[in-house]
This record gives sequence, structure tokens and C-alpha cells, in this order.
Amino acid sequence: MAYQRGNAQPAWEIGLQGSRAEVSAAALAEGKLYVVTKDGFLFVVGEGEAGTESQAQEAATSVPTEDSGGRAGGVDETPSAAAEILWSYQFPEPISGRLAEQEDGSLIALTLNDLLIHLDAQGQVITQLEVRPIPITIRRDVISSIQSA
Repeated sequence: MAYQRGNAQPAWEIGLQGSRAEVSAAALAEGKLYVVTKDGFLFVVGEGEAGTESQAQEAATSVPTEDSGGRAGGVDETPSAAAEILWSYQFPEPISGRLAEQEDGSLIALTLNDLLIHLDAQGQVITQLEVRPIPITIRRDVISSIQSA
């Protein structure tokens, strides 16, 4: 769901088909909303068809109200579809951190088991590689000289 600031009713809502897990991360960039779920789905949400003009006007002018039970309320209907899923991708496993969006619109993600995946701007895999951390050994004398500096 997406909310306008100060409004208790969602401006729009969209289902994340295929995922049965909760959202683990989301980021807004260049007019797209990237949503990642805990089961490894990535959804890229962008502008779709707006609701009717009267719904858009109603949503823009709505002020939250409270009913006798203390629940917030506002407009009666959520605009039909102000956003749509542009594309989705299911990672082979959950990702371990953030997505990195590149200048060309492609994305880079690292999974929990160190699989680096590079997706193009349409969600097609460009590169997939296994990256393993390497052990680094630092001599004690180097650590001592850093600490004393």
C-alpha cells in the first residue's frame, strides 16, 4: 500500500503475486519502487493507469477522520490502480543486503550464500557468479603501528 502524507487511507495498493513472505526492504529510485520480500522475490513497481479523475481529486483532498472506535478513516475508495508491477524476479534465495541500482537501470544483489546477481533494467539476468570471502591475515606489528598512530 502507498499512502499520501497525512492521509490514513492508501492512495493505491498492489498485490505481490507469488510471494508469501513479508517485505524485507524497499527503495524508491527514478520513479520506481523496488520491493524485496523475505522469500527472495523482487518486485519493481512503477506508474500505471491512474484511477478516475474524481477518485484522484477525492484522494488528493481527503483528510483523515476518526470514527467512534478511534479508527482513522478518509475517502471511501482507494483509487483503482495508480501503480503496477513492471516486472518481478525470484532470486534463488533471499538477498543479504541492499540492491544496488546502476546508472543504466540495472540492479546488483548479493544473496545470503554469496551469489552475486546482476539484472538488466527489465529483470533479465546479465551475470550470476559465486563470490566467496577470502581470509585476510594482518600481522600483529601492522596492527600495533596503526593503533599507536
